[in-house]
Amino acid sequence: MNEILRSILFLLTILITHIIHGITGFAGTLLAMPFSIELISINVARPILNVLAIFSGFYVLANNYRSINFQELRKIVLVMLIGIIAGIYIKFLFVGNERLLMIFLGIFIIYLSLKGLKIFNFKSLKKNNNFTNRLRSNLLLIFAGIVH
Repeated sequence: MNEILRSILFLLTILITHIIHGITGFAGTLLAMPFSIELISINVARPILNVLAIFSGFYVLANNYRSINFQELRKIVLVMLIGIIAGIYIKFLFVGNERLLMIFLGIFIIYLSLKGLKIFNFKSLKKNNNFTNRLRSNLLLIFAGIVH
């Protein structure tokens, strides 16, 4: 496949995944990464997609600044930071075996996609006590940090 076609497919990937991101509010970069890696390599895709994610985040921040619960945001950032540090550690454990991490990422994306085909049952969260809900939320935030 020539470079022009790869570039066009990469741009289409970004467009489609960010449309999905605009609809769902998340997962633009997560969905774009596997396709982008195959089209233009991880060393090129990662910085481009990260810069787009930063711009997207600032856009949302600028348009919704007054609606932010800063106390909740602080908790989210601190818990996700644990996951980000763990993710950096895990990445160093797999130096030279990055392909395995990409396979895990692909499996994770397929899992989320299949789970997303059903409507999430948020009612089950209400059945559990607050401690269980907080624990589940914190574990999800840590895992999100690892993926990031």
